[in-house]
Amino acid sequence: MPKPRLPFEFARLADHTIRYRRYEPAGETKTGAATSQQQQQQQQPLVVFLHSALGCIDELETGGFPQMLCDRLRLPGLAYDRRGHGGSSAEAESMRETYPYTDLVQNELRALLDTVLAPGQKVVLVGHSDGGTVALMFASFAPSKVAATIAIAAHVVTEQVAVAGIQVALKAWAAGKMRRGLVAMHGDKADAVFHRWAWYASPSNADTDLRGLIACPTGKALVMQGELDEYATVDQVKWICEAWKGPATPCVLKGEKHFPHLDSPQVVVSAIAEWWAVHMNPSSHL
Repeated sequence: MPKPRLPFEFARLADHTIRYRRYEPAGETKTGAATSQQQQQQQQPLVVFLHSALGCIDELETGGFPQMLCDRLRLPGLAYDRRGHGGSSAEAESMRETYPYTDLVQNELRALLDTVLAPGQKVVLVGHSDGGTVALMFASFAPSKVAATIAIAAHVVTEQVAVAGIQVALKAWAAGKMRRGLVAMHGDKADAVFHRWAWYASPSNADTDLRGLIACPTGKALVMQGELDEYATVDQVKWICEAWKGPATPCVLKGEKHFPHLDSPQVVVSAIAEWWAVHMNPSSHL
């Protein structure tokens, strides 16, 4: 039977509330050694899952990816809805002018980690799409907090294929498609979520290049992307690995599209576990 999910928790950050859920790796002791087990988990890195521009915890949990990865790496984890998504507070009006990468990295994610981490505990960031981009940026902004970074379908340069894909989605949205799924995840925040994502196709984003913001000198990174990604070419993997100053491992997943962790979670988990065993924990057999 699948392991029961832990209940949602909420953290108050400045002027808004963030919803999150923790994951415990399978096989944890339920009685007796609970205190020592908790202390051990606080000494281990926390796997933090960062969702895409249209996503939230509910999307990440499709197919069970967060729990599966925590089980495989034998590490505790946490996923959260960033502001304006899922069960977190609605975004502020001032956030709607442009995409808030700087705010997500320097304010929200940092404040959340200050709330949930034990003293000295580090994180393993696992981000999808622009969640992957945020992961790369945060590791460069606060390298002392990050044990490793895993980016899935991250993007650092605006490509025409991404613009074209969003333009198709804009037509679908105008025709009434996509709305049901986004409303199920975000409620009355769905319109704002969609139009924030659609900003990627705007002329003001045409020259966006974030490579200068991901030059992490020390951290290890796994850079993953589906071979058939509808919103990017595999050049994104090359650009990220070139910009990253620390050890970066490219991983192009054959036959996969933009959501490999949802479409083929076992494939993605296995690829991450193999990389982890070689680069992060050579003595383990995952």
